Amino acid sequence: MKKSVSFKLPTEEDREVVNASNIQDKNKVDIGVIEITNDDDLYDPELHNSWSFYVDRNEKYTNQEDFIKNLHLICKFKTVKTFWSYFNNLPEASTLPMRYSYHIMRNDLRPMWEDEENSNGGLWKLKCKNQDSSKIWLEIVLALIGETLTNIPNDSDEIIGVTFGRREREDCVQIWNYNHNFEKEAHIAENLKRILPDTNFTLLNYKPHSELDLSVSLKNANDFKRIKHDRNYSNMKKTLKE
Repeated sequence: MKKSVSFKLPTEEDREVVNASNIQDKNKVDIGVIEITNDDDLYDPELHNSWSFYVDRNEKYTNQEDFIKNLHLICKFKTVKTFWSYFNNLPEASTLPMRYSYHIMRNDLRPMWEDEENSNGGLWKLKCKNQDSSKIWLEIVLALIGETLTNIPNDSDEIIGVTFGRREREDCVQIWNYNHNFEKEAHIAENLKRILPDTNFTLLNYKPHSELDLSVSLKNANDFKRIKHDRNYSNMKKTLKE
């Protein structure tokens, strides 16, 4: 039986002071120390960009349509207060059911490398133990929306999103970028060590989406050959019986 995740909107009792990070966005807004209340006069600074927060359950999809049907938009946010009001009241990354994923993407982008807006980019992937995954996810998200995840100037919008995946052996985080030509300029490895100085994780090699496209094409071609071989073998056995 598949497990389900229940997402709730924040209540007054749920809201609390958060002191998770000292990361700031380009407007020098302290993202990590905002108190979430219902006070209309609360200073609620805007982020440099708006963001879309998604959740999905990883399945063996056969086409894009199946993935899109399983991708659910939790919220959109553009202010610090709105971000925390949702983030604090969703299940922590480490407690997600197996095979579930969170995605936070810039503006209205979707976490799909096949989309035209994402097709020229790629992603960095890191793996971590489950006991570290909530901390790693939080710090990377704060660096993402605070525009401090890369050394490339903030106005380039080069980093377009991050994904967290709850998996059997190790959890994983993917960092999406817009242009694979800026892989080295981003200095992702150095920045991850800066924001996660005392946390163990394994950073894998960067992969352009074009390589993913090729690997999928090769897999589909091999699947076709296997199916064709199976059919030919079945026909041959049928002929021998006759």
